[in-house]
Amino acid sequence: MSGEEWRDLLPLALACFLLASVETAAIGRMFAEKHGDRFDNNRELLALAGANLAAGLGRGFPVSGGMSQSLVNESAGARSPLSGLVAALLLLSVVLFCSGLLGGLPLPLLAAIVLMALTGLVRVRELRHLWRFHRGEFYIAMAALLGVLWAGLLKGVLVGAAISLVLLIRRASTPHVAFLGRIPGTRRYSDLQRHAGNEPTPGVLAFRAESGIVYFNAQHVFDRVLERLAASSEPVRLVICDLSTTPILGHRGGADVQRPGRGVGETRHRFPHGRGAWVGAGHAAGGGVRGEDRAH
Repeated sequence: MSGEEWRDLLPLALACFLLASVETAAIGRMFAEKHGDRFDNNRELLALAGANLAAGLGRGFPVSGGMSQSLVNESAGARSPLSGLVAALLLLSVVLFCSGLLGGLPLPLLAAIVLMALTGLVRVRELRHLWRFHRGEFYIAMAALLGVLWAGLLKGVLVGAAISLVLLIRRASTPHVAFLGRIPGTRRYSDLQRHAGNEPTPGVLAFRAESGIVYFNAQHVFDRVLERLAASSEPVRLVICDLSTTPILGHRGGADVQRPGRGVGETRHRFPHGRGAWVGAGHAAGGGVRGEDRAH
């Protein structure tokens, strides 16, 4: 294949993958919830990969979990994958022997059959729940719906995915920074803002970002800590960062994520010079703050 053919093929292949994965995941989760089964997204993707590999080798069409077909199949009483094989055999028989009888059916009639099956996908109760408790998710759903109605299925899905990605990055870049206090009578620590009865440790500022610390949110975390230090009524001698939410850790407890953007590394070394406090990295999820790694 030439380079021009690859450039023409890749956007179409990515569009097919996006639609197939989204449609398969949506219909799979719906049926799993309805029948009390467990939905495994990885297995579904592997099944899609195998089916499309076989279809490609046999010069067939792209394969995915058909939403309208699955709903019609389920409404007819299907309960196992064997129904798909039976439907395929019946479809082959119709194509070979009965296509002339069905050729005159008007398209609105076929559309009505599909629309009747799709009415089960519209869950007004779920939309009301999103409006009351997850307003941002409701706006994403409405944007995706309007995108589908206005520009088609692929562009509508892309609109919803793009908005979701932007909101995800926004949340990850400005995580809540919890300042920790000791739970009375224990050696455990939790958020002082959420648990007003916790006991702050004199001269110690312990904090935890409610997200993994990475290069694009390290400055936000650092600014929140500086604000807390500036508002403190007593001198702080030790600042401890709980890294329990940061999965990539070095051999001494320091965060390896400081390497790409230097943000965490600068944070850990600025405090002693700017605020006169030692800086430690620990883990406060268990009994007390431990694993301290002081920066000189």
